[in-house]
Amino acid sequence: MWEIDYACQLFNEMSERNVVSWFAMISGYDQAERALNAVQLFSRMKVEQANEFVFASDVSACASLQAVDVGKWIHLQSMVLGYADVSFVSNSLVSMYMNCGGVVMRCQCL
Repeated sequence: MWEIDYACQLFNEMSERNVVSWFAMISGYDQAERALNAVQLFSRMKVEQANEFVFASDVSACASLQAVDVGKWIHLQSMVLGYADVSFVSNSLVSMYMNCGGVVMRCQCL
């Protein structure tokens, strides 16, 4: 059993979860190259509980999966909650769209 599986077991046994425990699991899955698990776990989380770190990690997982539709939904949620303007969330979003081929150049970068 991998360390992430032990972490998942402990996470599932927790009586209360907070943003730190959710972030630890989502980013752990992403770092363990188990992006699908990260995205699935994010879908179980109440979006209002997420912070900018959770959004950035899950967007990164979407990029790994090339799951642009899920990434767009996460992008929308991050906008609603005000995290899309946080620099590292924005960077994750740009990377996700570029990785998924979902960007059409409409402006020139200086």
